[in-house]
Amino acid sequence: MSTTTTTSPSPSEVEAAFRWIEREAAERVAAVMAGTLDPETLPGVARWVDQCWHKPRRVDLVMAALDELTEGHGVEPIDDQAAWDHYYGSTVALYVNQGDTYAATIVYDIDAGSFELTTWGDWIEAHEGYSE
Repeated sequence: MSTTTTTSPSPSEVEAAFRWIEREAAERVAAVMAGTLDPETLPGVARWVDQCWHKPRRVDLVMAALDELTEGHGVEPIDDQAAWDHYYGSTVALYVNQGDTYAATIVYDIDAGSFELTTWGDWIEAHEGYSE
């Protein structure tokens, strides 16, 4: 899957990428990515926020919601030791771990401030040398 979407994907695009989720979940993924659905309405995200002393950043709430909706295996970082951010350190992107490098996922590009429907392998290949 080499297609990336920097704008919010449609529910049909989400459903095609994540064939194992129901249409309702695909609609919710698209809405969370578009910013029209509050991530804290998802039970897992709400439980996590209740356990936090300080509320997590919005992007972290969105990524947790996307992980929950796509039945992922957690949110993982993509690091570049040549890059540095005051909050994220050497992390240049976050992605929902779907269990395979080239499985459809959602990547949050920290520098661009955008979400992409892609694979994390394709994202890395498209951004090779991004710190040079």
